[in-house]
Amino acid sequence: MSYDELLTTASMTSLYCRRLHQALILLFKCLNGTGPTYIGRLFKYRDMPYRLRGEGLNLELPKSNVKFKKNSFTYSLTKLWNSLPSQQVRLSSDANDLWLFVVVKIE
Repeated sequence: MSYDELLTTASMTSLYCRRLHQALILLFKCLNGTGPTYIGRLFKYRDMPYRLRGEGLNLELPKSNVKFKKNSFTYSLTKLWNSLPSQQVRLSSDANDLWLFVVVKIE
């Protein structure tokens, strides 16, 4: 059996998707003040001089001149966070909101 067939049989997502999902949950907690502060300091909200739909919700993407940096935790997670739908990012730190955030799967 191939890896994909085993995942389908076990009704699981790939290890890569599960890692991204856990990293997003950790980032969600850090941005809402319930996660580790040393990780939360790696990310900051982008300051927008004009009003957009996702105002104040996007994170500032770290500048990168080399390919190696684009594979880093901070860069890849910021890029993924900014690609999430705005209604999911707007959730507060309430336990129910965290549950809604956890339920959403990454494809």
